[in-house]
Amino acid sequence: MKDKDSSSSHHLEVQAFLILERIAGSQSFEVSVLLRADGRFIGKSSMGTVAEGQEILLSLPRA
Repeated sequence: MKDKDSSSSHHLEVQAFLILERIAGSQSFEVSVLLRADGRFIGKSSMGTVAEGQEILLSLPRA
């Protein structure tokens, strides 16, 4: 007989924050994504730079 708790899946809440930081002396912004899982910081990834007024498209692939 299987233990009921051992067969249940673990739920992990992940939050992603899009961060825009103006580059000093410029009209451009550095774009980063900050990740947090279960309330703890797990990483920050730089996505590049964008000019003021430029659109940003963020796509997350499906696993």
